[in-house]
Amino acid sequence: MDPTSFPEPEKVRLDRDMDLYAHFGFGPHQCLGIGLCKLALTTMLKVIGRLDNLRRAPGPQGQLKKLSGPGGIAKYMNPNQSGFSPFPTSMKIQWDGELPQVER
Repeated sequence: MDPTSFPEPEKVRLDRDMDLYAHFGFGPHQCLGIGLCKLALTTMLKVIGRLDNLRRAPGPQGQLKKLSGPGGIAKYMNPNQSGFSPFPTSMKIQWDGELPQVER
């Protein structure tokens, strides 16, 4: 992320304006499910942030398998390493205890 648009790009900052992210597109190219995506992302972050002792899985399962594609756009190996995906799916995580309940 560009530090001029996103101060402290390496930190998780919950006060960032989600409308500044280009991942959802702009104008007529904007994601049709943007409202649902924002709700899902917010809910997932609330749950993940409350996991006890969150950590990467040991060994190769805890590694993100990524390659740079044309124009510097990343592509990620799928979990069985048989192909690529635009989304990171190969790194596994672990935590202690149960999943926290989602507040309604």
